[in-house]
Amino acid sequence: MRRKVAKTLLMAAVGLGITCSMAVAETKISVWWTTREPVVKYLNRELYFFEKTHPDIKVEIQLVPEATMAERLLPAIAAGTGPDLAYIDESFLSPLLNAQALRALPPDIYTREDSRDP
Repeated sequence: MRRKVAKTLLMAAVGLGITCSMAVAETKISVWWTTREPVVKYLNRELYFFEKTHPDIKVEIQLVPEATMAERLLPAIAAGTGPDLAYIDESFLSPLLNAQALRALPPDIYTREDSRDP
């Protein structure tokens, strides 16, 4: 009888461990960003602080030259494979608005307090 109880407790502990590890799932955010050096430096700095304060969120960065962002972004959005966030040049704003491809970020997503800017 003792063996049966021990085996049951061991199986329950293993099952609980599996459930707990599944509950701590990581959120992933895909970001397409420009390759312009000053902007990449800013991104890296902000990403460092963001990941320190949000360890459960993994940000996957794909650097995309601005010259190809416009031709890649709309088809990717239409196919459902676009990024969660993208750095876009203001000259590309109108085609994105016309395609209804933009959504506003909720104001609490990333606040001024999260930023390292003075």
